[in-house]
Amino acid sequence: MNNQFTWLHIGLGSFHRAHQAWYLHRLIASGDNRWRIAAGNIRNDAEQVVQALAAQGGRYVLRDRQPGRGARI
Repeated sequence: MNNQFTWLHIGLGSFHRAHQAWYLHRLIASGDNRWRIAAGNIRNDAEQVVQALAAQGGRYVLRDRQPGRGARI
């Protein structure tokens, strides 16, 4: 039995990257290496995002700003 899981998300928008992908990143970082993420693009206007992420190996910067705590990157 394969214990690998893939989380498929349709779209590569900011909300997905800032919330859902970050949650999955933290899950993997905690040691649960069974998970992978895949995204599908269905919007013509998102092609630049797809190309930019591909050029960066799927990596991007997430800046977390919280009142009174400054920013975390």
